[in-house]
Amino acid sequence: MSPTRETVLVVISHYNARPADELVRLLDQARAVPAGWPFRVRIVVNLGTPRCLILPERHGGTEILYRGNTGYNIGAWDHGWRTGPGYRGYLFLQEECRLVREDWVGAFARRAAEPGVGLVGECLSPSWDATWGELACRFREETLPDHQLGGRPADRVSCYLDFLAREGIDPGPKGDHLQSLVLFARREALEAIDGFPVGRDYGEAIAAEIGISKKVQALGLDLCEVGPEPFFYVEHPQWLHRRPAAVTVSAVSTDGASLFL
Repeated sequence: MSPTRETVLVVISHYNARPADELVRLLDQARAVPAGWPFRVRIVVNLGTPRCLILPERHGGTEILYRGNTGYNIGAWDHGWRTGPGYRGYLFLQEECRLVREDWVGAFARRAAEPGVGLVGECLSPSWDATWGELACRFREETLPDHQLGGRPADRVSCYLDFLAREGIDPGPKGDHLQSLVLFARREALEAIDGFPVGRDYGEAIAAEIGISKKVQALGLDLCEVGPEPFFYVEHPQWLHRRPAAVTVSAVSTDGASLFL
């Protein structure tokens, strides 16, 4: 059955060298927590091992795609939206995400439909809302794995700007961007930016996260947080410190288990 005009595709990335526990937890929540909008789920598996993903019977009808283990979550997401059929909008989630409020699809869809909005997420990175010159000074002493230029270790900003230049992405005056933990975009926006840039290693993956937002801004479109505060509808366990208030959602999944966050 083809999707309706309003249906949103929820694209979830999964790395199959890790257990599927968090993925199954998210799928259970997606069935239990009212979404506020019609949606379907597509899982994109980055193959760290050749084994197939086996889901519990209650999720037996879930669509699963497989691809090579490149580009981390962003690479999986890019593959997910490019695979037909086409949908009106796409909500991209990492498998570690947790749903913390009802209307977790509808809120994104309505925000993205507002005039001038190109990309919606849960959190604008506060530490990168500065000019590139300021960021270069701030991070000049910070080193991370797989950050290099010409095969030699490089500072973070130089590495990211080099990637953006090679991808033909206008960096703009600042490094502000939405974190690629949770993102929503309309199909026309994804087509206009020709999808997501995909990095080859950890350094380029971070640059690609920034690059998604820069491609949207280069079209004159806005980046927006979906809620009044970060991680309002969907949270990520590694970024709870950016969440001003704790929220608990209790729901009952189809197998009778109670879900508490």
